[in-house]
Amino acid sequence: MRKGKLMLGALLLLSLAALLSGCAESRQVENQAYILAMGLDLNDNGGIAISALSPKISGGGGDESGSAGSGSESSDYLHLSVRGDSYEKALERLNWAVPRTLNLSQLKLIVFSQELVEAINCADLFEEIAKTELLFTAAHVVVSDCRAQDFLEALEPTVGTRLSTDIDASIEHYVNYGITPDSRLATLFYQTDSVYSDPMAIYAMLAQEGAPGGGEEDAKEASALSGPAEQVSAELDSDIKTRYLGAAVFSDGSFCSLLDGSETVLANLLSGSLNAFWYTLEDECIKLNIVGSPKIRVNTGADPVKIDISIDLSVSNQDHSMDAGVLRESLCSDIEALIARTQDMGAEPFGFAEIAARRFATLAQWQSYDWKRRYLDADVEIKLEFEQLNA
Repeated sequence: MRKGKLMLGALLLLSLAALLSGCAESRQVENQAYILAMGLDLNDNGGIAISALSPKISGGGGDESGSAGSGSESSDYLHLSVRGDSYEKALERLNWAVPRTLNLSQLKLIVFSQELVEAINCADLFEEIAKTELLFTAAHVVVSDCRAQDFLEALEPTVGTRLSTDIDASIEHYVNYGITPDSRLATLFYQTDSVYSDPMAIYAMLAQEGAPGGGEEDAKEASALSGPAEQVSAELDSDIKTRYLGAAVFSDGSFCSLLDGSETVLANLLSGSLNAFWYTLEDECIKLNIVGSPKIRVNTGADPVKIDISIDLSVSNQDHSMDAGVLRESLCSDIEALIARTQDMGAEPFGFAEIAARRFATLAQWQSYDWKRRYLDADVEIKLEFEQLNA
């Protein structure tokens, strides 16, 4: 009897060891499908198509490198695309399609096609994605003018060999430049569900073969980055096919409109997320440094609501004499035009709401104030001061 119990115990221990070794094996790096980028498109039947980009891990090479093209042609990345009636069903099919354990913890980029965000209210979709198990909510969020699947297939490292590093470095460069917002999945989700200011996402496009260059009308633009992003992109001759410029503005989960590169710079200026930016005045590019932070006051007791904006700036390049009055008038006019444009589209992406809400004792009082409706008619006054320039 005792011998039988010992044999039974030994069998149980062997079985447990086998199960544990299987779990450990499934957690090995080579047995995980790490998704670097995910794209979402509108399916033909109104459902969701999910595309995914995952690096292939092989013993022959140590570096992660990438190349554009379909999954069948690329030796470095696995490209997958699945369809479903909903995001959850498409994600379930992606779990089945990937020949390893799906792991979204290293996700760097989420791309929504413009067609998708224009067709549906994205509030529920943003929430579903943000709550996906193991999904990295600090992933950058992009709205593309093309199919998200096409955008993912065109992704490749521009400098170096690691696509995962290149995605972060490229977007960080454009965010610091001010021509895109620093849009993350967590921010997009929380701002969509909040009672404060509205979110923006990075706008992106693919280089178009044989795209026409600019004409006389393009030359009249105040800045080299003004106008539709596709038009600006057509002026660039580069091997880099994926390009980031401008912002997509959302309100309550609905896509409102696009901001071009110059407008996005000013939007980032108002939100206090810039240290410096380039501004074009009379065909001359001027680098302006922000001194301190923008001072914004919101008088919610006024009717209409009054927004006072005060920004101190300094000019970096002093090779040419600057007329502070002309510079002030031009920049004020552009900021006023941007704010008026957001009022027309019914969105406020500058962080004004957070400032206005400080004047209310409770959340209920703030919600009753109905900031978004009042912002549409807000009266804005802008004051700009320039150091080292004659007034």
